[in-house]
Amino acid sequence: MAHVSDSIEGLVTRAVSGFFTVRTDAGEILTCKLRGKLKQERQKSELAVAGDRVRVEPTDAGEGVIDAVLERRSWIMRREPGPRGKHFDDLVVANVDVLVICGAATDPPLQPGLVDRFLVAAALGNVAGLLAVTKRDALDDASAEAATLRDTLEVYRRIGVPVIETSARSGVGIDALREALRGKISAFMGKSGAGKSSLVNALDPSLSLAVGEISGTSKKGLHTTRVATLHPFGEGWLVDTPGLRELALPELDVATLTSLYPELAALGMCQFTNCRHTREPGCVVRPAIERGEIAAFRLDSFRKLLET
Repeated sequence: MAHVSDSIEGLVTRAVSGFFTVRTDAGEILTCKLRGKLKQERQKSELAVAGDRVRVEPTDAGEGVIDAVLERRSWIMRREPGPRGKHFDDLVVANVDVLVICGAATDPPLQPGLVDRFLVAAALGNVAGLLAVTKRDALDDASAEAATLRDTLEVYRRIGVPVIETSARSGVGIDALREALRGKISAFMGKSGAGKSSLVNALDPSLSLAVGEISGTSKKGLHTTRVATLHPFGEGWLVDTPGLRELALPELDVATLTSLYPELAALGMCQFTNCRHTREPGCVVRPAIERGEIAAFRLDSFRKLLET
């Protein structure tokens, strides 16, 4: 039996039903549980999750006990339905460098409002956002849908969001994405059916993650990933995550949310600090919309986030 002095640090790569797979700094893989006292002291959202750095006391061969969860530098949270119609916020993954927001070019098409919500959640969790457009080869470049997509992606590029158009099938953009994620812990998220697992497989074929199909009746993606899992990727890690229905956001005031929209923040202050950019006098955003300096869909998503 090991003693406290034998505790070592490691990285949680997977957490399922109270069991935690930990890769120690020495490269050993341990299956661990939380020490009882630690479990009692911490709230559910504060228990160890994939991406956490932890201190572990090895016990039997291949097993150990987590003594401490070290301070997190970043995080992603989701909102899940609870009993009696209520919701609860659940930590998905910790210590992420990049949130790869996966949005399909088609089937199902990219939803800018969902992308914006992911970008806000990433910023609040101290995570950099990157938009990876999947299934790009499935969209006819001459179609109206492709023209709309190009216009939308140009908006994100202008506000400083890295955008990489990809195809897991043809290999388009895979090398560029691989280079952008080199040496980082990168979490892949998006609507179910957006092609997250296919994209991760294209980056590292040895992973062979399960890939789902699109439901023929609802046109919604089928969930294939059940829990967040870290996979070694060169000098970094790839995190495949469950398809999320909704990312958890705290209640945000107008000023805070405005600061998370770079193009709105760059316009300066409106006459009123709580301006919602609807009918208020002295608003600097509405004239910018009329001049074509701000994309209307970005203001629409801003207002919806304020409402929710």
